[in-house]
Amino acid sequence: MIRVNTEHHSSLEIEILAEPVVKENLENDLTNMSPIESVPSPQRGFSTWHSTTLTEHQIQVACQRLYSPEQVEGDAPSNMTLEEQNALQRAMTWIKSFIIMPHENLGRPGAVCPYVKPAIREKLMYLTVCPLPETPTEDDIFNSMLIYGNIFQRMEPTEGDLSKLRTIVIALPDIPDEHAQALMEPAHKRLKTELLKHNMLIGQFYPGCQIPGSWNPHFLPLQSPIAMFAIRTFIESDWRFLKGNEEWEDLFKNRFGEAVALNPDTISSHPMGYHGEMPGDH
Repeated sequence: MIRVNTEHHSSLEIEILAEPVVKENLENDLTNMSPIESVPSPQRGFSTWHSTTLTEHQIQVACQRLYSPEQVEGDAPSNMTLEEQNALQRAMTWIKSFIIMPHENLGRPGAVCPYVKPAIREKLMYLTVCPLPETPTEDDIFNSMLIYGNIFQRMEPTEGDLSKLRTIVIALPDIPDEHAQALMEPAHKRLKTELLKHNMLIGQFYPGCQIPGSWNPHFLPLQSPIAMFAIRTFIESDWRFLKGNEEWEDLFKNRFGEAVALNPDTISSHPMGYHGEMPGDH
């Protein structure tokens, strides 16, 4: 079982049921998965995913590679490789210099993503590096990301305002910049559909991303220094990131109701539930 210390949740507490593994084993674990089947959880509003190929061992191995921003920017833990540290420090530098800051071209007041700063403050954001094969495919990316959706569903808190701030940032430094769009976009579309079914939203970021912001079509906020995904909770104010895709719109309506979709401006626009900055990935 994976537990999060909710009193001092600066790091994940993990009950290890398997022998320690090296990075090569982690890569084999994460790149040889098949899509996982879901069943409802009777205790929570979230689902629990099960698969004959996705094992508790794989989940816990991946959990050992989740790091807090403090660990990325400070003294690296002993299990963090130099490659992981370099990739995650690049990600954190971009997050702190761009994502949590206002921007004159954003098209609204506030930070580019108002979720991230409170997530860091509440110690509910984790970063990790997902290894991929030497020549990754869309399926490699899709299958590898599913394990982090499984981990996300196990992270506390699963209810209340703070649950909206849980975030996992997954860096993919093995994806070459010149192939990022061709790999990330189709994988993201599949992942978004899959994770929305389980009350999660995933965003894609990569060098040269041409997806415009939702407030200014000339603003390109998804251009990150390395390829990465971010997973967070699917909430009522996410309609603007789903409209235009019929399947995503139906998933929203099934989750929050037709009335919310027809009147999205009536929903509190702040991730913590009060009116203020608008939430979202861009």
